[in-house]
Amino acid sequence: MVNEVKRRHEGSEIFERGPIMDIAVAKSALREHARGKKLKQAAIGELYLAGYIGIDLQSPRKKLLPTVVTEKGKQLLEA
Repeated sequence: MVNEVKRRHEGSEIFERGPIMDIAVAKSALREHARGKKLKQAAIGELYLAGYIGIDLQSPRKKLLPTVVTEKGKQLLEA
């Protein structure tokens, strides 16, 4: 669920990855999380990459666990 964008910078090609989850989907997922429902791993990853939630990074082999809704996430929920 990650969109890869190729950019040119000083003669070099740079590949950047950015979240492709749109605002409405992100807002809906944040609401579900706030209600205590489990989110899919892809949704957790996208919300984290977009800066809407924090995650527990104890082990790279464990599942992503959302820990906190960030200030950016709170602003999205209020909008």
